[in-house]
Amino acid sequence: MSNHTASGVDTNAVLLRPWRYDDVPELARLADNRRIWAQLRDVFPHPYTEDAGRAWVAFANGQSPVTSFAIEHSGALVGGIGYTPGGDVERCSAEVGYWLGEPHWGRGLATAALLALIGVVAGAASPGCSPCRSPRTWRRVGCWRRPGSPWTRCFGAAPAKTGSWLTSACTRSCCRRD
Repeated sequence: MSNHTASGVDTNAVLLRPWRYDDVPELARLADNRRIWAQLRDVFPHPYTEDAGRAWVAFANGQSPVTSFAIEHSGALVGGIGYTPGGDVERCSAEVGYWLGEPHWGRGLATAALLALIGVVAGAASPGCSPCRSPRTWRRVGCWRRPGSPWTRCFGAAPAKTGSWLTSACTRSCCRRD
């Protein structure tokens, strides 16, 4: 269960909140990890410096609507999560990205953060689950996989044109209303 507040989305395990400039030292410490960098998009820098952290906080706070959040656990920054809304025929979908600092792996925090984010974006977009290196996390939030296909989850919407459901290069499966 999550609680939406002005300061973010609070679950029993994590708080999704806006990025703050006082996050920068810990952001740089956690994100400067080759194992994290290797799993993310090319825009994520390596090495990750405090300058990169300040640039990220400025970018994230300049978004409208805000789509990138810090993940906090027990009052400490543990990672980041966000989504990019789809456009055109993928307007009812979103790409989701997240990372956790390595000391926080294996504790269920990614699952909690992903569930909280799905709650945030469910009304604004329907995230399609992307291929990733954490299949247990995706299964825990209700995604499934057909052999040879990326992870998929339907929220009653998918890439659409002229009122029909389309197969997307992103999800590679047809989503239908449940």
